[in-house]
Amino acid sequence: MNIPQLILAQNGNLEAQFNIGIMYSIGHTVPLNLKEAVMWYKKAAAQGHSEAQNNLGNMYCKGYGVAQDYEKALKWFHRAAKQGNTDAQYNLGKMYELGYGTLQDFDKAIRWFNEAAENGNIMAQIHLGDIYYRGMGVEKDNNKAVKWFCKAAGLGYAEAKERILYINAEIMKKYVKDENIVEVNSDY
Repeated sequence: MNIPQLILAQNGNLEAQFNIGIMYSIGHTVPLNLKEAVMWYKKAAAQGHSEAQNNLGNMYCKGYGVAQDYEKALKWFHRAAKQGNTDAQYNLGKMYELGYGTLQDFDKAIRWFNEAAENGNIMAQIHLGDIYYRGMGVEKDNNKAVKWFCKAAGLGYAEAKERILYINAEIMKKYVKDENIVEVNSDY
């Protein structure tokens, strides 16, 4: 345990509290202790630390160190998402999409996924691409799917490129039939 970090955390430093929460949640330089992680996340989250709020939401969502409670998870994701935390925005979208801690609401899910995706969250970009490709809660729209896959590919997500190629191949199948291929004259 980093003693200066602990002293800072005990004296209310929210960054130190968050860092100690991380240490306990992964067992880094301290024994793994999810209840202790939750305690430190709560301290930092109460002071407005958006990453601590998101992590606390995850702890409640998964039941790590606390009883599983989707409503509390939703509350903490909301707090972090409103501060611009893109992971929390994505998580909030998932909560609305699945109806965890709230009524299922695809419009709100799409809104939060879009917010996260516009701010560079690759998981939200991929998920929006999948949503539009499959027509999950929205009208199927390959153009929007490709848009989001392209954004994710631009951020280095290799699988997004494969999805774009797949959609393009699917579109080509609609327009090209093996028996109707016309040879193009390229002499111009």
